[in-house]
Amino acid sequence: MYQLYSTYKIQKDKYNTNAIQDPISFILSQGKKGVKNTRLLQLIDKETRLFESTDYSKLHKKLINSKQAKDLNKLNLDTALARENERMESFIAQKDFDFSESYYQFRIPKATGGFRTITAPLKDLKREQSLQKEFIEDILHLLPHNAAHGYVKERSTTTNAMTHKESKHFVKIDMKAFFPSITSEMLLEVLPKIGIFGFAQLEKTEFTIINDFSFQMKRYIKNIIELSTLNGELPQGTPISPLLSNLVLIPFDHAMYELFKEEKRSIIYTRYADDTEYSSLTKLNAKWLEESIDRVFEKVYSKKYISINYKKTRTSTNCGKNRITGIKVNAENELSVGWKEKRALKLSIMNLIIKRLSGEPIPPYTQDILGYLNYLNGVEPDYAQYLIKKLQNKFKIEHLQKFLNTY
Repeated sequence: MYQLYSTYKIQKDKYNTNAIQDPISFILSQGKKGVKNTRLLQLIDKETRLFESTDYSKLHKKLINSKQAKDLNKLNLDTALARENERMESFIAQKDFDFSESYYQFRIPKATGGFRTITAPLKDLKREQSLQKEFIEDILHLLPHNAAHGYVKERSTTTNAMTHKESKHFVKIDMKAFFPSITSEMLLEVLPKIGIFGFAQLEKTEFTIINDFSFQMKRYIKNIIELSTLNGELPQGTPISPLLSNLVLIPFDHAMYELFKEEKRSIIYTRYADDTEYSSLTKLNAKWLEESIDRVFEKVYSKKYISINYKKTRTSTNCGKNRITGIKVNAENELSVGWKEKRALKLSIMNLIIKRLSGEPIPPYTQDILGYLNYLNGVEPDYAQYLIKKLQNKFKIEHLQKFLNTY
């Protein structure tokens, strides 16, 4: 018997629903069982604004039985794990002399000022980390908690902000030194509690296939930690760091949901990497939230790996200068990138059109501007289409994006 946290299989259909996924049942039944359809993470009562009674991150206790052992044998997952272990161990042995030589560093400016150091892997290490990221997501079927919107398929800054669009009061709380705070020690403690990684917790059973799989899973967790960390920390800038950070935050995300249900507080919670957002129809107590987060960290982890960056805590309302991962929720409960940003984008596009009509070469920043136009279309599609049509009519252009992007 062992405990694990469930993760989620995101589905898109006409009802825009998600599904709670019990990874053990899901894997052992080859995708036929272990998925329960639920409503999208949203309000079920506009007055009380309480979440559904269903646990989005329910703690499970599972018993391995003979049928599950046979199902696992059919899937050959122990063979797949052994293959990946051999691949990683061979790669790690080659880099054993100095793993730090497989990384390079550079700095990028922060939106709030200053610089952020990015530690990026070189080509061969990046490829190996990318392969393991795909293995964890596509073969082991591990996904982050429903509260996570950063680095998650089918989710973005827009879906993060959209979850809060019916609210009036907002609190933003950041975590300090997020990626470096996720240490090898933390990964080793938490990963065996997540989804199918839970097999690593099993002691010897009566089933050889289960024992072999448990051994390979313990071996895999050890290898993935060694492959993904640098000097005992998770570096920011690798393809696998975002996934591992989301997985080890599942206990925290789960505990925040449980806290608000237990306290009967109508608070919506989401997380985008280290940026946590809280919103409600009524005024929020930022101090209470900070203290609650500290208590949750102490409750779900053996030590306080992550802490709050108190200097970055911000409160706002839908009538003020509130931003949720860069997107404004206005008084009409609509998402907006902001009028200043839209005005600047319009002027930039007009400048590009004039340059293009005058025969000048396409500036190298054209793709950045077109990328922001696509971003605007994701946040405010009506305005984006209005802007495109207006500029096409003004300059007698048939297809704006194609016109600007043609050499």
